[in-house]
Amino acid sequence: NQKIFSLMEKYKEVFFVLKLNIDSVPFTLDPNPALTSDLMDGRSGFLTMCRDNHWEFSSRRQAYYSTKAMLFVVHQQMFNFIEFTCDRCRAVLCKGYNCESCKDYDLCYICHIRFGHKHTMNEKTFITFDLSASVTTGSSKIPLLPSE
Repeated sequence: NQKIFSLMEKYKEVFFVLKLNIDSVPFTLDPNPALTSDLMDGRSGFLTMCRDNHWEFSSRRQAYYSTKAMLFVVHQQMFNFIEFTCDRCRAVLCKGYNCESCKDYDLCYICHIRFGHKHTMNEKTFITFDLSASVTTGSSKIPLLPSE
């Protein structure tokens, strides 16, 4: 440890030196599931996506926009497998209503209240999030964490 600190002191004019572990702050458990994304698979994928989308981090304003755009891409990649959308407004459905008579006719809560449907609609949960590492869609489970 002492050798590392002496090297850091020696080269502090040449390199940025940051201490990442602060003992006074307790470790925080994140309740959100870990997501996999093409954007974060490696350095080249990240840099290519930043270049293709003109994302820059040279100013606070650009970094703010680029970060929001990246979060949107990660969110979209997470939900690209979803086939459950409202047939009226095209919103992605986690919970909604399913028609008993019509084949594959689903409505979100707002469209069900606002427009209704001529047949009986049953309340249905289309997607449930299992925080133990997978997303359940209908009958299949999609892992959120990479398998080991």
